[in-house]
Amino acid sequence: MISSTPDPAVLATFLGDEPVVEARALDPGYSGHGSDVWLVRTDAEERIIRSSRLREEPDHEFWWGIKALFGVDPRDMTHFEAALRLLGGVPDIPVPRVLARKKVNGRDYLAVGRMKGAMLRSFTGQPDINPCSRTDGCIAPDCRSTRRHPTWMARPPPGRRSRGIRR
Repeated sequence: MISSTPDPAVLATFLGDEPVVEARALDPGYSGHGSDVWLVRTDAEERIIRSSRLREEPDHEFWWGIKALFGVDPRDMTHFEAALRLLGGVPDIPVPRVLARKKVNGRDYLAVGRMKGAMLRSFTGQPDINPCSRTDGCIAPDCRSTRRHPTWMARPPPGRRSRGIRR
């Protein structure tokens, strides 16, 4: 069960002497999620602090598969930080700003800025969209754009094999 507020040592590590106006747990709305996540508000800003719930080597099929396939240990917030930095370089994908990553009492924590908007509760009913709505260029098949996006977003040219997932 997630604590309603982070450990006081976590707050002190990330905030120093800055007083906390509000700290509350954020629940994604389903059971078995892999992270403890809190909204922490001070007079200066709102931030999200997260940490993996896993304490031992991943043994659940999903987390074990992620580690076996990609080398990602969900207990290590460096992977989340790297993913946010990578996605932050892609046009039109909003990602939170990484504020800090720290280890407290042997547990890795990541603090990010809170983003504006509302949490998406379901993918059901979302519209199908073209891979790219840009009109200034793209190399993805069936894209109306002429912009060149990062190569990982596009399929390889005819006659070349992809190094990614085979369909």
